[in-house]
Amino acid sequence: MRIFDTEVERVTTRYGRLYVASNDSVIGRSLKLYGEWAEDEITAYSGFLNDGDTIVDVGANIGTHSVALASRFPHSEVVAFEPQPLAFSLLVANALAARTGNVYPRNCGCAESERVVQIAIDYEKVGWNIGGLSLSETSGGDASTLPVLLIELDSVGFKRRVQFIKIDVEGMEELVLGGATKLIERDRPLIYFEVLEIERLGAISGLLSGLGYELRWLTSDAYNPRNFRMNPENIWRKGETGILALPVANDSRAAHLPLVSGREKQVPVLEYAAG
Repeated sequence: MRIFDTEVERVTTRYGRLYVASNDSVIGRSLKLYGEWAEDEITAYSGFLNDGDTIVDVGANIGTHSVALASRFPHSEVVAFEPQPLAFSLLVANALAARTGNVYPRNCGCAESERVVQIAIDYEKVGWNIGGLSLSETSGGDASTLPVLLIELDSVGFKRRVQFIKIDVEGMEELVLGGATKLIERDRPLIYFEVLEIERLGAISGLLSGLGYELRWLTSDAYNPRNFRMNPENIWRKGETGILALPVANDSRAAHLPLVSGREKQVPVLEYAAG
């Protein structure tokens, strides 16, 4: 099957038979080899969540996190934002295939203000890591670009209190949070965001600290030895690194996670020994 001139296949996973782009070098590859993606990360923050309040997934990609969280918390609405046409199509297909019934996909990105930007879609450039594309605006509006809507999370009318915001947006974290300050002040959600470059952390840390949040490092395994397929081969060189922002200081459930000091010279990384 092809979607947007891309070959797509269906694979058996921990959460049912999901659709992936055949060439996807990260999430799609993991689902085919292990039947799961980021299970250690999802498990880590699931322990802070309840079954009922809203979960927001910004940068939902093809829906692996959304489907996993919807399965774990069937009474919570999982609102999933994904602007890329191919990824969004797979997100919708996977929400239906998993039969969760509580994933609500939105075909847009999130930022500090509502606007339409022109972005380039070039999966070859990012090595077919579909989640590796940035929404940084390109110049011009030729055939290689397409318009993408960005909205503020503050403008969204969620049905219930937002308990958790997961952000994976390739360097746009500060913009997403900048458009969610009213939501954050009102609902005090747990927030998780990916950190790729230590240089980007200062402004984000300042914003969240100003809102009364405590930041802790969360490193998680990309490879799960107890993966769904029980595949013993670890193809990854390193794990995933993000920050868990907590609305309450000294939360005992996060005591094992190192505090973000602001003096770090580099992002802490979980590296695997060479096989």
